Amino acid sequence: FEGKVTARFIIADPPYSLSNEEQILLFEEQYKYRDIISFNGFDDVYKNLHLKVMAAFQWKWEFCSNAEWTLKVDDDMAVHIPRLIFWIDNKLKNELKKNSATIFGRIYPNSPRVKEKYDK
Repeated sequence: FEGKVTARFIIADPPYSLSNEEQILLFEEQYKYRDIISFNGFDDVYKNLHLKVMAAFQWKWEFCSNAEWTLKVDDDMAVHIPRLIFWIDNKLKNELKKNSATIFGRIYPNSPRVKEKYDK
């Protein structure tokens, strides 16, 4: 794999007031690593995930328009990097020849909808 990888952490408004300690930790993280992108105007809760994702992609298009790939990962996900690189090099690049503005994902047909309030 060749190239530069940049990681960013996307946050929105907390659904509760941050303690002074949490605010200091967040400020220190941003000051030290410059890796937090903060969006205001909506709470950072699961029901607003679509807003957070769209805001993140908007930020990417504005500030990282030359990035060849963008990967959105959540805190309850894991990525096997060697396998991801294999797929990019051997499968996904061919798909991009057909359409450069493509979102990849996996659909599980006939899977039941999960509608539990506390299950994301």
